[in-house]
Amino acid sequence: MGRPCNPCMCTSLETGVKILAVLEIVGCFIYLIVISIFLYAIDYPEAVDSDTAKVAKELGTGELIVLIMIGILTIGISIGLYYWGAIKKKTEICWIFIGYIAIYLIFNVIFLILGLASSEIKERVHILSIINYALSIIIESYIIWVVHSFIMELRQEQEQSQLLATAPGAFGGETGGMLEGSIYRAVDEGNYYSAEQPQPDNPTLVDQSQPTTGAPTSTFHAPFSTKTQSLAKTP
Repeated sequence: MGRPCNPCMCTSLETGVKILAVLEIVGCFIYLIVISIFLYAIDYPEAVDSDTAKVAKELGTGELIVLIMIGILTIGISIGLYYWGAIKKKTEICWIFIGYIAIYLIFNVIFLILGLASSEIKERVHILSIINYALSIIIESYIIWVVHSFIMELRQEQEQSQLLATAPGAFGGETGGMLEGSIYRAVDEGNYYSAEQPQPDNPTLVDQSQPTTGAPTSTFHAPFSTKTQSLAKTP
């Protein structure tokens, strides 16, 4: 399996996710400032321009407070993405962030469709709202793409780590050493079945069939032959 596509052309996926998280946090702070201006415009409409006062009046105090709570929640999730997602590499936090942004994306698509179907599309404020929804859909789709690619990269790294962790035992590392040690220990304790290492009637033929590797072969077979001979002498 190849590495996932990197939507961040100039940097790594990890750095890209960190940058997106920071931009989300900064954007939410700006968003909270704008919402605060709308709240101010409800009480003091003469202090702001007519368009701002009109939007604030349409939204109402209750809806603006809900938007403030959403902004604070977004800041918290973005901080979680930066620390537990990008730094600690917790895929669960990344999936939570994707789900949260996906909800934003769905609502923006709905609002964009409703805005395009509205009869007030010729008004300047309405046009700006439609542009805002369209840009939000593009940005949120890109954010989901980047974070999802980062999750796929983390999964591949975890799979490679697991393969490297099991490879030494599979190719005669620690597991191989334990197996070899258990065989010799069984021979020394007299629990090794002698029939598994039979002594042929004609040792000369065996010596001719075995490769003449010298000391390693004789050293390996010495414990078995010695133990078998001792067992044969035992009445």
